Amino acid sequence: TMMFEAEDLEQASPATISRVGMIYCETRNVGWRPLRNVWLDSLETEFNGEFAEQRDNLEQYFEWLFLPAVFYVQNYCRIPAPISIGMMCASLLRLLTCFFSSPEGFASDQAKVCESLFIKALYWSVGAAVDGASRPKFDQYIRLLLTGETNEENECHANFLSKNRSYNQEEFGPRKALLVPKCDDEGCDMIFDVRFDAKKGLWVPWVEAGVRSIIPKSASYNSIVVPTVDTVRHDWLMNELLLNNFHVLCTGDTGTGKSVSIKQKLINGMDEKYSSIFLNFSAQTGANQTQDIIDGKLMKRRKGVFGPPMGSKCIIFVDDLNMPAKEEYGAQPPIEILRQWMDHSGWYDREETVYRELIDLQFIAAMGPPGGGRTFITQRYVRHFNVLNFAPFSDVSLTRVFSTIADWFLNKNSFQSAVKAQSLPMVKATIDVYNTIALNLLPTPAKSHYLFNLRDISK
Repeated sequence: TMMFEAEDLEQASPATISRVGMIYCETRNVGWRPLRNVWLDSLETEFNGEFAEQRDNLEQYFEWLFLPAVFYVQNYCRIPAPISIGMMCASLLRLLTCFFSSPEGFASDQAKVCESLFIKALYWSVGAAVDGASRPKFDQYIRLLLTGETNEENECHANFLSKNRSYNQEEFGPRKALLVPKCDDEGCDMIFDVRFDAKKGLWVPWVEAGVRSIIPKSASYNSIVVPTVDTVRHDWLMNELLLNNFHVLCTGDTGTGKSVSIKQKLINGMDEKYSSIFLNFSAQTGANQTQDIIDGKLMKRRKGVFGPPMGSKCIIFVDDLNMPAKEEYGAQPPIEILRQWMDHSGWYDREETVYRELIDLQFIAAMGPPGGGRTFITQRYVRHFNVLNFAPFSDVSLTRVFSTIADWFLNKNSFQSAVKAQSLPMVKATIDVYNTIALNLLPTPAKSHYLFNLRDISK
């Protein structure tokens, strides 16, 4: 028996299938529960056995929250980079691994901590894959689940129950979370805007209200990065995943700060033992070129084994991941060579035709939504990543960013107080004009250039 992990049968004709007796097995026949069960079985030995007693509770959290969350996302939300239920489950488990490995310690009420960390992981695995417009809807539905207010009168939940007869509505319907996150602070409208502090056992805002960023007078305009709830939480999530040896894929529209956030993290936010390689993909990028750039930056550890200098790790940042053109059979060669490393930890030296094992590498990538030269990339590659969608900045975040920059400019150039007082109204008016233009001046075949992003505001 030969088994192939094919994404679809697009390149297989009916004659091919009938002659070799091919059987196509859908992923739903396997399901996501084996992934969960294997991870739960490891709790006896992982994390010093600290969470072994919570095995049954964690299993219940999956049945209670994960299944309806995935159903809602797949049926009522827009996902820029499509991912399967198995990939969502794997992403959730990676985040739980990061949270349970925290060196900061945990509060005494382990059941409350465990449940809250699961909710946090659910939001940043299943919820992180949706676009900005879908996040409020996702948040509202999960809140109904957490407060025990779901019933068959809710159209979305009724649809879920009709498609998932095994879901125990009698048990899970009235169930309430031990600690329901509150979003009462300024700028905190959703659970996405707060985080769970496992040491204190409390949900707290990502950014404390009233905290202002101080920009040095000597700073250049292009180098200014103002911390917002978006930049802070993205930085924290990338840090947790990278430190625990997991790969990260950042998606989002142009101008949402993907590349800037990643580059700032790799250049200024990582320990000295981490080095980095930057790759920029384009439609003309080839597999050989990609392989040569990476091989050229690594050194020989021992026979057949290459990697960064001993005692260090290398993080490879691939920008515009989905730009390479597809070949005759639908594959993208640069992505396939990277996937080969993901699956087999190495590739072949093209001159000597010997296998080269590459160690101590990690990948972080960024890509925009398909369209305009960008394409969908193979699920066989995406499954190795935790997908983190960068949603467009909210008006609150935009006001915070540009008012801080405007204040810096006016103070730096010693403008009069009357002029300085117009900083906030000017920023709000600019954002209002931008929102109106983006809403009403939509792209058409005759005016395909009507695409607006944050770069237009900054100009």
